Amino acid sequence: MVKKECDTEGLVGGNYGVKKEEQQEQPIATEIKVEPSDEEERFPHEHLKQEGSAYPPLPAMLFPSVLNIGAASFNIPPRLSLQLLLVCKPPGLSMLWNVEETDPSPPPMESYSVYMAVEKDKGSGVFEAWKMLGVFKAIPLPMCVTISQVKPGFRACFAVVGKDTYGRYGPFSKIMPVIIPDQSDRNILP
Repeated sequence: MVKKECDTEGLVGGNYGVKKEEQQEQPIATEIKVEPSDEEERFPHEHLKQEGSAYPPLPAMLFPSVLNIGAASFNIPPRLSLQLLLVCKPPGLSMLWNVEETDPSPPPMESYSVYMAVEKDKGSGVFEAWKMLGVFKAIPLPMCVTISQVKPGFRACFAVVGKDTYGRYGPFSKIMPVIIPDQSDRNILP
């Protein structure tokens, strides 16, 4: 579901060459409202069903067989909170993540991996296997990336996971499903 409000100020990268008077008429980005189902709250990473859709299981992340003694001083990487934002110009999906809860002993982070699963056929509710979109070097949170590899009209699911400098992965974020609007749907946004 797409929220009916647009924010044209404060986006990274400026106004993309659009005049101020045009910005008021043509939004740059629209927040996407994603509401997890009750089942998703209880079992966030199992073979889920939501509105008749079955998400594939998230990839298994291996725990290192040997750990540096320094790892004992830190908790495993925390679970991340993921937010999605539909970007109109240039078209894409912006992903913003931060820690879900503040950790008193957070580990030094190495990277964050972003995953996506897309419907096999438009409206089918059957998803392909998770595909890694990229591994992003860790910088202080929150972090944001823009994804342009989205299929308009298809339902897509996104998840992100952190890896610390000791090679340990934290839990995946909650799966965030969204339907990417068709080009014709984008024209009706305020």
